[in-house]
Amino acid sequence: MDHLSYTRLRLGRDGESSSPARRPDEPDVNILIDGNTVNSNLAYSANTGYISVSSGSRHLQVEAINSSTPIVDTTLTLADSTNTTVIVTGTTTISPIVLTDDTTTPTSGTAEIRLVNAAPSMGGADVYVFRPVPVSSACPRWSLA
Repeated sequence: MDHLSYTRLRLGRDGESSSPARRPDEPDVNILIDGNTVNSNLAYSANTGYISVSSGSRHLQVEAINSSTPIVDTTLTLADSTNTTVIVTGTTTISPIVLTDDTTTPTSGTAEIRLVNAAPSMGGADVYVFRPVPVSSACPRWSLA
């Protein structure tokens, strides 16, 4: 028997992309789960927020609003009672990045940050976390591939 999972679908960004899902001058998209539209006219760089879907194997499709041909057509496996973010990314080949979300509240006085390099043409990136000092004297805290 299927149970409910929570899934947040979010479109990635890359201004160099020719992908209809990722260019601001391209049409909005419709999000379909198991052939049913769960979000219509999703704008560039927007996300659906969490939507309730059954756990298990789910068929995800993303279609430009002016086409019935999916730009993403894949199957996701969603664990029971989880929160999932799907970021659509790519240039010539468009694919989803599936992330399991930790939605627990951080300990008082702390924060949790998740960094995802979803820009396929960007390459690696350094992430700096520092108190107000010149960037030239700072060292990267993380390097993303």
